Amino acid sequence: MNNTSRESAIVDAIMRYCKQYEPRLFIVKRHGSPYSRRGLPDLQVIYRAISLEIEVKRPGEHPTPLQKAILAKLRAAGAMCLVATSVEPVKIILEWIDTFGMNGVSPALRTK
Repeated sequence: MNNTSRESAIVDAIMRYCKQYEPRLFIVKRHGSPYSRRGLPDLQVIYRAISLEIEVKRPGEHPTPLQKAILAKLRAAGAMCLVATSVEPVKIILEWIDTFGMNGVSPALRTK
């Protein structure tokens, strides 16, 4: 397995990319521990009042049923969620947020 196919390498690449948006962007890497909730996405990003939850997977891998259920709950609560196998989808989403901001978010997801 080469370094670029490791999940940790993908997480690192996403975090490096997101750093350029600071201080307007907040990013947290969630670390699994016996005290954390199972199934939470690997990364939480807040950018321009939009919550983005990112589950990172190696190419060809998919979220577990528990991870899918948590992503669905987060989506229902108003977060944008994605499964990323590289930094590219994150770049696209952040550029989309820059272009459309809250105007691009479904009215059903906007905070009233």
